[in-house]
Amino acid sequence: MSPRVAGTGSRAGTGSRAGTGSRAGTGAGLVAVGIWGMAPVATRALVLQLAPLPLLVIRMGVAAVVLLPWCAPVLRGTGRRHVPRLIVAGLLGMVGYNLPVTIGLQWVPASTAGLVLASEPVWLLLLAACFLGERVSRRSWAGAAVALAGVAVLAGPGVLSARGGARELAGVGLVALGTLLFAAYTLLLRPLSRACGPVTATAASTVAGSVFYAAFAATVHPGQLGRLPAGAWAELAFLAVGSNVLGMLAWNLAVIRLPGPRAGLLLYLEPLVSVAGAVALLGERLSAELAAGGLLILGGIAATWAPGPRSPSNQPDEIPEEAAMPALPWKTFSPPDPARDYVVMASRLPLSRYRDLATFLSAAMAIRTQLAGAGGLIGYALDAHLGQRTFWTVSAWDNRDALDAFSRADPHRSRVRIIRPRMRPTTFTFWTVSGADLPIGWTEVRRRVAAAERTEDSS
Repeated sequence: MSPRVAGTGSRAGTGSRAGTGSRAGTGAGLVAVGIWGMAPVATRALVLQLAPLPLLVIRMGVAAVVLLPWCAPVLRGTGRRHVPRLIVAGLLGMVGYNLPVTIGLQWVPASTAGLVLASEPVWLLLLAACFLGERVSRRSWAGAAVALAGVAVLAGPGVLSARGGARELAGVGLVALGTLLFAAYTLLLRPLSRACGPVTATAASTVAGSVFYAAFAATVHPGQLGRLPAGAWAELAFLAVGSNVLGMLAWNLAVIRLPGPRAGLLLYLEPLVSVAGAVALLGERLSAELAAGGLLILGGIAATWAPGPRSPSNQPDEIPEEAAMPALPWKTFSPPDPARDYVVMASRLPLSRYRDLATFLSAAMAIRTQLAGAGGLIGYALDAHLGQRTFWTVSAWDNRDALDAFSRADPHRSRVRIIRPRMRPTTFTFWTVSGADLPIGWTEVRRRVAAAERTEDSS
């Protein structure tokens, strides 16, 4: 799911740009974490003045209107095939997560809710193990158990008041349920983010899930809204535009410009922001039990997701594919004629180092802009495997002359000169295909590239 100067030469310049991108990524990540950490605080303050359903009708309605322009790619061409899964993802995230959490925050303090929400990585681990067959180490299982024990502490008698214990227990349960369903949303959105792009997938799923709340528009009464103080309107705006829109955009900038592990570490600040905000703004009490439960959750998550031992000499830090630049699905510029042949070019482009990602992505965006006006282009697609620092491309052209003319023109020519020294051995392969067989699938691209590499190795 994008992002000094001493000495001379391209390497020094690249380091400067990478450092700038890292600082921008860290800043964007801190903004996102700060916004999301304060979301339970704003919701808790708001549900004491406005019932959960009208609150969500307004919040999700505003967010859907703002995010609607980012949904355009899934309504065109091959993007439409993802719509059913985006609807399911939207229902899981916007309804399955937001509705129980908002109801639960009527009965539990924002600090408690923020710490329960921090257990999402544990639910993600459990769902991946149960439904995707992912292998889980014993240490990860132990970490998950510790984190869930922390949730149990937060639902225990030391935290819940004697007067409202049953409702507070139900509130913790609802927040935990919402966290579980958000983990399911995250799993479902991962492949959609690779196919559509993280911003587009998040925007489309948000809009799709928000449609559910249209059925409850009658719960919003003008008289009730007229009695809301200015502070409540500010909280609504913060949740609708800040949490749903600005937080998403800032986080996508962070994960593109930062290594995955560093971006993930920023999320540990989110529950701390929730607790600090609840104590400072809502006057909530920081008890020993709350601190103990929070430490168990954060410690369990750290044990669950911390990388295991590995050799630093041959195992670089991995960047999760879903946390950075996604695949760009096939985009058609000129409808192919099924009765004629076209030239196809596919490539495998492995980078030497992670710190060169910013330079490569900048070049890729410039070349993508050039492609939009290239003569003779039928269509193209890009697949990014950032964990392996490898990019795959495929494009179809009217003829080889059109492809060569594009390659010789700027910015392609100048950007290739910049990124070539930063690449490991690359592979390019060309063939002709009938227009009826376009677009080319990634299975065929990988088969063709592998065949070309075998040919090169044997020559």
